[in-house]
Amino acid sequence: MMKGLPKDVRNQCGSLQEAVTEFLGAADQNNEFDLEFTRFVRKKTKSQFAMSEKGTEEIPAHLKVNYVLLDEENIPIDEGKNLSKLQLDYKELVTEVIEEIQFEIEQTELQYWPDINVPINIEKSLRGQQIVGYPALIDRETHVDLVVLDNANEADAFHYDGVKRLLCIQLKDKLRNLSKTPPRFESIALPMQGHINSDILKANFIDVIIEELMNFSSEVPRNQNEFDRLVLNSKRLIPELTQQLSLGLVAIAESYHSLVKTMNQFKKLPKELLQDCNDQIDILLPPFEKPLFLFTYIEHIPRYINAVIIRLDKYSQRRLKDDELIKDIIRLQDKWIEKVEEMVKKDKTIPMEFIEFQWALQELRVSLFAQELKTPYPISVKRMDRQWQELVDLQ
Repeated sequence: MMKGLPKDVRNQCGSLQEAVTEFLGAADQNNEFDLEFTRFVRKKTKSQFAMSEKGTEEIPAHLKVNYVLLDEENIPIDEGKNLSKLQLDYKELVTEVIEEIQFEIEQTELQYWPDINVPINIEKSLRGQQIVGYPALIDRETHVDLVVLDNANEADAFHYDGVKRLLCIQLKDKLRNLSKTPPRFESIALPMQGHINSDILKANFIDVIIEELMNFSSEVPRNQNEFDRLVLNSKRLIPELTQQLSLGLVAIAESYHSLVKTMNQFKKLPKELLQDCNDQIDILLPPFEKPLFLFTYIEHIPRYINAVIIRLDKYSQRRLKDDELIKDIIRLQDKWIEKVEEMVKKDKTIPMEFIEFQWALQELRVSLFAQELKTPYPISVKRMDRQWQELVDLQ
């Protein structure tokens, strides 16, 4: 049973009180406690320690913080040791308070960056209490609004989309021309017309470009200078990214066309095998399910599709081995789906590590079914099991 900070950390900090003081001073107050605690301990001990939900539950009740929720007159409404549950149970009350306050920075119908910086958080006094709000640019499709929200994580997500909308507005002329006829579009759309509507593919083409332009900024802009720099870099990068994406999609379309011909030859193979191949293609090909698609994986998708072709070609000679190997992939895939569905239900953002794990599963398929295509890094079922455990421990 966990009795507080790990012994290694207490030893390095001198005493439990010093360790707690150092942790509180170093922790980012805007992040989850478990994440900050894990980072602190790992830095101190050079270990793979992870603060899990199970570990939190094992802390004796008398060592847990008791949170008391007060109303505007300082009268207790509720209390408990689970802060997340309290926040969730009374989210509407918090939202009502935020909506009641008039934050001077809020603006509407913006076509360009507001005339102020957009801070990460803002405070205002209401009936003697300091209320914290989280400003964000909100995407309204034709414009954006600067609004103060009650949740930091939601504000970050909304702000990202709002900045992306402003970027699209500034690049509207370039995007309009690109959306009419993306380069080599017939060579992309025709081979895949049985899998995806061409209009959806066009829209997705633009989405992928914009998403990649946003990735070139180390931080989501919070002031006009940062936004202007993003716009300037985007105008410079669009031709290069368009070229890369169109060539990559042509290669994908060619591989998909070959796959269709192969699958038509093997219609009598087991339904489970064909269904697994179809499920894999649904993950790989557009319209890509956000946030699984990353621009940097475009170049790898033809190899993943070719691995499916090789697997089908070889199946009759290695049926028993194939049936055995796929069990591990399905097991890992099911775990991933279960965990991600849990995050979605809790309105949590899917961490990038989980997205990368899904793509690592594609590399595992290459390693198991089409070794001749090679993988960019060593991979095995044991490595994936270990990686999965590390991911789960961090949650």
